[in-house]
Amino acid sequence: MSKQNTAELATSGGETIFVFISADNGGTRIENGESEIDVIRGTWVCAPERAKRVDHLIAVGADGLVTHAMRASVANIEQVKLAKKTVSRVLFDVEDSPEMKFLVGHPSPVAQVRNPVAYESTDWVLHGDATLEDTDEATRAVVKGYVLDVDENGDAFVAAPEGGSVTVLCR
Repeated sequence: MSKQNTAELATSGGETIFVFISADNGGTRIENGESEIDVIRGTWVCAPERAKRVDHLIAVGADGLVTHAMRASVANIEQVKLAKKTVSRVLFDVEDSPEMKFLVGHPSPVAQVRNPVAYESTDWVLHGDATLEDTDEATRAVVKGYVLDVDENGDAFVAAPEGGSVTVLCR
């Protein structure tokens, strides 16, 4: 896997795949002794073109908390015939991601919708979508390692970098 620095990753135009681990999607395999990292790596159903844009993989546990943040690249794509269609299953090469370590232990910034995988722009995950102007559309801001996420219910979550602190003022 090629080494990229944080600045290169932030401008790569890549995507982050979020994999949601549950009993039906890898959890049972882990409980039965399979390596957690092997389960997280895949094989996930993913279009080959999209898989090639993935530069990070975030694992989310059944409780909705991020368990692993990793840099990722495609290791293998296999065509698998199911009852009614053929799908591409992707296995990723992974390594720790220092630039996304701040996510581990916190609620996933991306919700699981229907499938056990979801995608988001790596730039959005690293830097958010807030501007210096007030906007009702922004849902995430990353400022000097502090992360503010606001979910669809309007609940806010703040993660401070190691050694940081947060003061909350209610108005």
